[in-house]
Amino acid sequence: MEFTLSLEQALLKESANRFAKETLGFAGRAARRDKAAVQWRKFCDMGWIAAGIAPERGGFGGVVEMALIAQELGQVLAIEPYLGCGVLAPQLLLAASGTAHVESDALLAAVCAGETRAAAAVSEPEGRGGSRLGWHACQIGARLCPHR
Repeated sequence: MEFTLSLEQALLKESANRFAKETLGFAGRAARRDKAAVQWRKFCDMGWIAAGIAPERGGFGGVVEMALIAQELGQVLAIEPYLGCGVLAPQLLLAASGTAHVESDALLAAVCAGETRAAAAVSEPEGRGGSRLGWHACQIGARLCPHR
């Protein structure tokens, strides 16, 4: 199977590579712990949180774009929570979107814009449907719970 990146995908890969190498390298981990919010803001400003959301929903790209970003972050052993907060959480909100829980639409837009952060707690007991806070977000038994 031949796999060729589009021009946009190649540019995304290059910018993610450059940013990851210059900013997120393993050697600077300790210094970044206190600057997590600043780094996350940069992820949002570059559109990385919206990479797996269709353009008509306010994002761009899809699985390939998310994988390109994740690959570059993985190469520098970045500690930022891209998978849980930048991929899984937006995808869960997208799955809940259009259901009776219209709050997920507004929350998805806020997450992609960097106005708020979301995390997928899939390995937490309350992330599997046992939470007392919040509501069922989609058929797989997830709940959307505000942080208290």
